[in-house]
Amino acid sequence: MIKSLQEQLMSMQAADLALRAQLLQAGVLFDGYHPEMQKLHQANAEALMAILDEHGWPTPDLVGTEGTSAAWMIMQHAIGNPPLLRKSMQMIEHLGDASGVTALDKARTMDRIRYFEGKKQLYGTNFDWDEQGLLSPTPIEEADKVDQRRAQIGLDPLQKSIESIRARAKAEGEVPPRDPQRRREEFEAWIRETGWRG
Repeated sequence: MIKSLQEQLMSMQAADLALRAQLLQAGVLFDGYHPEMQKLHQANAEALMAILDEHGWPTPDLVGTEGTSAAWMIMQHAIGNPPLLRKSMQMIEHLGDASGVTALDKARTMDRIRYFEGKKQLYGTNFDWDEQGLLSPTPIEEADKVDQRRAQIGLDPLQKSIESIRARAKAEGEVPPRDPQRRREEFEAWIRETGWRG
C-alpha cells in the first residue's frame, strides 16, 4: 500500500465534504453548480487523473479500502470532467471485484454517466428536483424492470430509496432551487460546455 497516496485521496475527499457542508449551511448548494464547488471538483479531478495515469485505478491493495472509497467519491463528483468518469469506469469494470468499488457505487457511476450523456439511467440512483419541488429519479430505461435490476445488485426497491433520499434531504435542510427554469437552462449550457453531449 502507498500510504502517501491514500492520504492524498482522503485529503481531497475531506476538502470536498467540508465545502459541501459549508455551501449547504449557506443555502446555496443547489442553486446550480456553485463556482467554488466546481473549482474544487476540477482540481480534484486533475489530481485523480494524474493518479490513474501513473498507478491505474486506486485499488484497496494500492491505497486501502478508505483510499478506494475516497477515489470513487472524487471521481463521482468530477462531473465537469467526462474523460475522467469514462476512464475510471472502464478501469473499474476491467478490474471487477479487485477494483474495490461496490456494485452500488458502480451503478451510481453508470447512471450518472448515462444521465449526463442524455440517456435514461438503469438503476434509479440518479436524482434531481422535479416540477413539484421533490427529489425524484431522473428518467429510467424500462422503468417497469428497475426493481428487478436493483435486486440483482442488492439494492432495495426504488420506492424505498426515494423515501430514504427525500428524508435525508429534509434532515440536511436541502431545498429545491430558487429558480428551476434558470437552473435547467444553466445545466443545458454546462452540459454542452463540458463535452458530455455533442
